[in-house]
Amino acid sequence: MYAPQASVVVSALCILAILNITTVILGYYRHIETSLNIPTYIDKNYPLELVGWDIEPVEMAFHETVRFDLNASDSAADREWRLLYVPPYTVHLGPGQRLFALAFYHQFHCLRAMQFAITHPEDHTYTLEHIQHCLNYLRQHLLCAADDELEAGDFLRWDLTPGHLESLRVCRDWEKVYHIVDTSLMDFKESTHSPIRT
Repeated sequence: MYAPQASVVVSALCILAILNITTVILGYYRHIETSLNIPTYIDKNYPLELVGWDIEPVEMAFHETVRFDLNASDSAADREWRLLYVPPYTVHLGPGQRLFALAFYHQFHCLRAMQFAITHPEDHTYTLEHIQHCLNYLRQHLLCAADDELEAGDFLRWDLTPGHLESLRVCRDWEKVYHIVDTSLMDFKESTHSPIRT
């Protein structure tokens, strides 16, 4: 019968011990990474919102406006609607510079699509399915936000005269979101991952 030499047994035990220690260390690292919620931006391992940017609350006056008219022949109003969301609509995040769209821009896209469908009914740029998607998307975002800020009186009886102040609200600083997207694009262009170098 074959009896393994002591050196072979010791070597095998050392290799198994090293593999075991490595497995324990890797498992511990994965546990720490998961418990700290460090996103890798691979597959579904990414945060639900932008991380690391301080988006301060700001006060915003809600009022009726003469801007953003629904008049197809008003080129100034059409331009205002177009400028609600201008490229880029995305950010690049993580070590691999993974591309993400912001819901903020998707919502503006949907507003623009519905405005365009209302003011240009003969133009079929946005299909009925696209408009249906947008209505559902905005409905779901409204439900998700469930804004519980109080509004005085019956909103169906409000004065809709342009300039009439409805209320002051505390909102997220949307200008900061525009800045974040612009900064992300500049960082991406400067990185080695970008096919568009400036």
